Amino acid sequence: MKSIQAWGFLVSRNQYLDYRTVVAPNFMCQSGTSSVLAKAAGGDLTQKGSALYRKIDHPKLGNITLVFRVIEATVQDTGIAGNGVLKDSFGREIRLIEGIVLKEKMPDIVVTEDIIVTERNLEEIHKQLVEHYREFWDYITPSPAIPSEPFTLPENSSDYCLNYQTLKPYIVGANQAQIKSQLSLFTSNSQTIESDNKVCTSEPRTNPVQKWCDELRIWLDRSR
Repeated sequence: MKSIQAWGFLVSRNQYLDYRTVVAPNFMCQSGTSSVLAKAAGGDLTQKGSALYRKIDHPKLGNITLVFRVIEATVQDTGIAGNGVLKDSFGREIRLIEGIVLKEKMPDIVVTEDIIVTERNLEEIHKQLVEHYREFWDYITPSPAIPSEPFTLPENSSDYCLNYQTLKPYIVGANQAQIKSQLSLFTSNSQTIESDNKVCTSEPRTNPVQKWCDELRIWLDRSR
């Protein structure tokens, strides 16, 4: 029988700050990677009994799996003063993007022979996350994500498995790697073009491909 550890996470906004990672697994807080949750988790409101499923491939974290839902942040549920659904300072309704992080890549239905993620699991972690959200509600400046501690998913029970909507895997760092590969190819091609088109002239000539490559290198250096 294999036990599986899970960590709660929460992405939301409050009356002052836009959507960000509010709660993240302790290992993500320690590695400075908690912001990836705000980028990878999101979507439309989920129906009861449903959840979103997404795999993340990260150079620091390896493979992790998210199982989460998107619900309204209501006054009744959070215990925060107001009416109906909580709103930010611009009058926009607030949603809670909440769920669990699994520190490995799970099968698409998120189930093993003995372990299964259920609606009850999400409800139990929700109670803890709401407490952290109350603390976050009054933040007026960005603060580090609150670390969550691991817990063990219970053994498979009579509860029904959630209805999953599988999202496209979120791969961190893929774009820059692809750009660098293309940059290397363009640089090689530009050198070949320059060699094949040399002319006798006293004035220096600008290679447009090389110029583009140089500008792209500067952009990559600044985006690190």
